Amino acid sequence: MANNDNGSGSFAVGLFIGGIIGALIGLLLAPKAGSETRADIWDRSELLRSRADEAAAGLRYRMGPAFETVSDRVSPALETVRERGAGAVDAARAPIDAAIGNVMARTGRGVDDTDVNGAEADEAAVEDQADEAQAAAEQAVDEPTAEQQDATEEEPKA
Repeated sequence: MANNDNGSGSFAVGLFIGGIIGALIGLLLAPKAGSETRADIWDRSELLRSRADEAAAGLRYRMGPAFETVSDRVSPALETVRERGAGAVDAARAPIDAAIGNVMARTGRGVDDTDVNGAEADEAAVEDQADEAQAAAEQAVDEPTAEQQDATEEEPKA
């Protein structure tokens, strides 16, 4: 396979390192003393920070009303989505809880008095789940499995 690396990554790294070295040499050979250079850098950074703070305040002042307008328009839609989503979750939770109870009953682990979330379950729902599990168990006992049917079909008839 051919090497498709055209060297652009190594060029960028070299350019970056060269820039750093150039800046250091420039600081070392500058006509000012180090303390003066540090003071100038500090003053410039303070000036840039104050300009950034002013720009942010101006942006907040100009964009604040627009943000509030968008927030006012989006909030009702967001609340509607939350309500519908909660209803869908609640609707899906009941069959899942019933299925978990059935599985627990079929595996012999029993049905706890709490649901999946740890809240106390409705006693009627627990009894219904236990009745469903019992009916499923009786049906499983009454109906022969596929292996049992095959075995009875293969027995010689006398």
